[in-house]
Amino acid sequence: MSENQAEQPQLPLFDSEKVLVIYVLGGPGVGKGTHCKRLAADFNFAYFSVGDLLRAEQNRPGTTQREVIDRCMLEGKIVPAEIAVTLMKRRMIKEASKGKKMFLIDGFPRNMEQVHLFEKEVYKNGRMLFFECSPDVMLKRVLNRGKTSQRIDDNEEAFWKRWNGYLDSTVAVLNFFQERKQVVTINCEGPLDAGYPQVKHAAEVSIRL
Repeated sequence: MSENQAEQPQLPLFDSEKVLVIYVLGGPGVGKGTHCKRLAADFNFAYFSVGDLLRAEQNRPGTTQREVIDRCMLEGKIVPAEIAVTLMKRRMIKEASKGKKMFLIDGFPRNMEQVHLFEKEVYKNGRMLFFECSPDVMLKRVLNRGKTSQRIDDNEEAFWKRWNGYLDSTVAVLNFFQERKQVVTINCEGPLDAGYPQVKHAAEVSIRL
């Protein structure tokens, strides 16, 4: 085999020169979903929550992943990277077929394994919005949401498991993107509606990074 015929390294599915991906990270109940829905409307993002994708997969007829996802959610563990990345890739392809070129991804990446797999197979050079908030405030929001959400993880025991898992894994991810200067941090302690202008400004900054 000639040098020109040698196998080329695998490239990510989406070109970072043509597509923009912004990750949104923050603890459970920090308000990611509420703010992201408004950002999607204001900026025409294709928005999806990894948690919502996982819950949809739990209910999909014929799925072989339900047991794994159930266990991870109840125990506050991170779903294997292969599952999360496969679901996101599927959704991004669907949205790209509609002409979407800007993606807002809520709740990802949760550990460095997910970072490396996503950058290898799907997209490299993503930016990040990081929502800061105290665990006490987030717990109150989760318990309030749990009154109507019917989510199996909207309770105090699951919250603390998710919070501890979040701390164990996400610090390394945040540091990784901070070293790249691709993180914009927002304080989300106050009421969600009052905090949206700050979130919108942070998104504008992130787009320009």
